[in-house]
Amino acid sequence: MIRVIARHANAWDCGFSSPEDVKKEIARLETACREVGQDRNKIENTFQSRIIIAETDEKALERTERWREERKGNPDDPDWKFAIKGSPETCVNVLKAYIEAGVTHFTLLFADATSPKPFRLFANEVIPEFR
Repeated sequence: MIRVIARHANAWDCGFSSPEDVKKEIARLETACREVGQDRNKIENTFQSRIIIAETDEKALERTERWREERKGNPDDPDWKFAIKGSPETCVNVLKAYIEAGVTHFTLLFADATSPKPFRLFANEVIPEFR
């Protein structure tokens, strides 16, 4: 599949994994691009993840666990395991780790999408760190 992506895609998502795994997958994509003669720079690296943001790491981790339990999720499921969770500072640091791994675009799935509070916190304290 990676060769099909290398040959035909203009974006590639490798969400729900660690920054280290993303870096490895990007290296595989680079190899596939060379093999099929594709310009690697024409393919964006996208990343999709849940995000649970709160004023403190402790509050975010508590909310993460409640949210997982409400949905009867398995703690080893990548959706939970690699969710971006924490204070604004922690979320900034995690996002930066993914950027350093090679991610160029994010799709973030807010766990508390029915409340404006996480969106405000993200907009006011995380986004400015990337401008």
